[in-house]
Amino acid sequence: MTKKTKRSKNIKKTGILLFIVIVFGVIIAVAFYQNQNRQKWTVAEYFEILDPRLLDREYKQDGSILIVYWMTFKLKAKVADAHNVVVEGFAKAEPVDFETILKDQYQLVELASSRPFGEMITKNEGGKFPFEVQITSDETGDGTITIYL
Repeated sequence: MTKKTKRSKNIKKTGILLFIVIVFGVIIAVAFYQNQNRQKWTVAEYFEILDPRLLDREYKQDGSILIVYWMTFKLKAKVADAHNVVVEGFAKAEPVDFETILKDQYQLVELASSRPFGEMITKNEGGKFPFEVQITSDETGDGTITIYL
């Protein structure tokens, strides 16, 4: 084999390798750019809880403990449409899920637990009962919003 033939084969191999590296670099750059554009919001920024109502509850120890068995509230998407939304509130209740909540619209959430398995909440120093609602969506990831009852 002549030197010219060897040299042309080496140039072809180098060119192919360089092309592969450039294509791979472009793919990585595009993926990185797309991830940078997808801003994750906190649950509190993205959602709002409106009109919480206790439909079944009882107070214990002179009113310092609240046991909630059944409650409803409206969950509103404030920033944009929310997708694959899952709401959890009671440890013993099934999560509530919604495929989509449109921006500035709300869905009615109903959290229920059969007696005697209610959610026990202790009154805070401000005289209110803080109840944490866990929410997950494609746009926010996991987070909580506290409702003061």
